[in-house]
Amino acid sequence: MESSIPAWGQMWLSAVLVYAVCKATVWMRLSDCSAPYWKHVALLLAWPGMNANEFVCNNSESTPHRDLTCDSIWATASILLGAFLFWFVAPQLSSERDTLIAWLGMTATILMLHFGVFRLLANYWQSKGIDARPIMIAPWAASSVSEFWGQRWNTGFRDLAAQCIFRPVARRAGVASATWAVFLFSGIVHDLVISLPAGAGFGRPTLYFLIQAIAVQFEHGALAKRLGMRSAIGGRLLTLVAVLAPVDLLFHAPFRTNVIIPFMEALGAR
Repeated sequence: MESSIPAWGQMWLSAVLVYAVCKATVWMRLSDCSAPYWKHVALLLAWPGMNANEFVCNNSESTPHRDLTCDSIWATASILLGAFLFWFVAPQLSSERDTLIAWLGMTATILMLHFGVFRLLANYWQSKGIDARPIMIAPWAASSVSEFWGQRWNTGFRDLAAQCIFRPVARRAGVASATWAVFLFSGIVHDLVISLPAGAGFGRPTLYFLIQAIAVQFEHGALAKRLGMRSAIGGRLLTLVAVLAPVDLLFHAPFRTNVIIPFMEALGAR
């Protein structure tokens, strides 16, 4: 029986369910500390990150200092730019350019949420003396694939994967196996949120993240060193190619056509 929920609604529902399970997991693994009740509520309902121990238990002295005013201006600018692309630029494009429209819509959504709203939330909580690291930390500055995924892109997922997958697997099977496990898990999660609502493209997001695992293993090998891929320029080039060249596997055509375009239409962006 066909679902009454549109594909884009299934995408957001899947994302929320996966997020809720992940959030509950890190919350249940919290260290014992004498934190007030409201911090637990804030972690669960008003913070997208997965750094539960730091958010709930750390005090203001452990919070890194940043220029929150300037940072908030940039976050607000990201929201405005994303909204401009989504509601003003995309509607001007011809329907024959659906591929460009979909990529524009996804880029705009990331700008508004990850670089905008989530950044403002990080700044708000930091202003209250809570250790809330930004979700995105200048991913364009990454000089290696490991740095991109491990330190700069979606640190919330990184914190979850480090706690629940990487460290336990690394203790039993080593760092290389733990790296493969993390990227495999990431691929499966993205297949659930991307391919399942689209009704096609199954396995492509998982393949994308396995390619990232290969890139991470390669950059730590002897061949990468001989080819100069550990230099600043070489590392950035490898990161650019590894992350962007296969990205069509991650956000594949069925997802763009069946989910993103209808989502934009529902919000008046088409």
